[in-house]
Parts: sequence; C-alpha cells; structure tokens
Amino acid sequence: MRQTGKSQRFASMTSKANTLMNNPFAASIKLAGTVNNFNGPAMTLTTTGLRSKDKKVISEKQRKDRERRRRKMIVDQMKTYQDMETKRRSDQVLERMKRQAKQEEELDYEKWRTEQCKNIIVDNRKLRDARYEKRREIDVQTAAWREEEKLKEMKQQTVRELQTLKERDDEMRIFAKQAQRERRNEYGAVLFDAIFEIANEAYIHQ
Repeated sequence: MRQTGKSQRFASMTSKANTLMNNPFAASIKLAGTVNNFNGPAMTLTTTGLRSKDKKVISEKQRKDRERRRRKMIVDQMKTYQDMETKRRSDQVLERMKRQAKQEEELDYEKWRTEQCKNIIVDNRKLRDARYEKRREIDVQTAAWREEEKLKEMKQQTVRELQTLKERDDEMRIFAKQAQRERRNEYGAVLFDAIFEIANEAYIHQ
C-alpha cells in the first residue's frame, strides 16, 4: 500500500516535469522543491538531465525575475495539485455518499419487502384461522342438527313403541274381558243345568 502511494507521487512529479518541459519559460530555470508527502530526493533540472552544460552569465534582475517566475510556477503547480486533490477527495466523498445512499435504499427496500412478507403471512394466518373457525362452527351446527334429528327420531320411535304397547294392552284387556265373559257364560250355563237337574229331580220325587 505504501509502495503504491510512492508510485502515484512519482507519477505526479513526472507529470509536473513534463509540464515544465512544455513551458517556454522553463527552459533555462532550475526545478527545485518537493511535493507534499514525497519522501524521495528533490527533482531538479540537473538530476533529470535537463540542465544545459553551458552556463550563461545572467544579471541580478534576470535572476530575481527567474526566481519569481519559478516560485510563481511552483505555487501555481501546488495550487493546481491541491485543487486536483480536493476534487479527487470530493469525488470520493460523493461516490461514498452515493454508495451509502444506494445501500440505504437497498436496506429500505429489504425492510419494506420483509414487512410486506410479514403482513402477507399474518393475513394468511388470519384467513386460515377464520376458515378454521367457520368450519368448526359448521361442524358444531351439523353435529347439533344431527343430534337433534337423532333425538327427534328417538322420540318418534318411543311414541310409536308406546302406542304399540298401549294398543297391545287394550287388546289384552279386551281379550281378558271376553275370556271372563265366556267363563261367566260357561259357569252360568253349568249352574243353570245344575239348577234344572235339581228341579227335575225334585219334580220326579214328588
């Protein structure tokens, strides 16, 4: 990870050196200074092989102008680098916020989906319980109706049996009366025959 950071900083310094090479005012000046957080040696025109071997005599004013332009160029480069770094960090923060917002949306969707599944399960359970309760009520009503019908049938059968027993009892009473009447008639006939026989015998003995 540290080696990768050094490679990125070296690439940034190389890009800046190319910028100086393309600047017409930088042909005869020395590139000095370092970039923030760069651990390597300072890059100059001498170290990069860009300094001309032939030294030219310059005046104090030219030297100061050169130093002023060099400082201004370095400041501009640092400002550009800082702006690029700020933009990069802003883009990273924005991208991180977008990812976070997307994750929050996905979490909200999963939460909504879970809640919907939960509601569907609860509704299905309520519907199943309602159907079970309705079926139980129908079964209870059917059992009560069957019990009532069975009790009604038993009452009717009991009434029929009682009616049959009553009719049979009446028949037995009628038969008993007839038998008693017949016995009385037979007894009367025997008694009449006996009285007639006695009367006849009494008449003969006179």
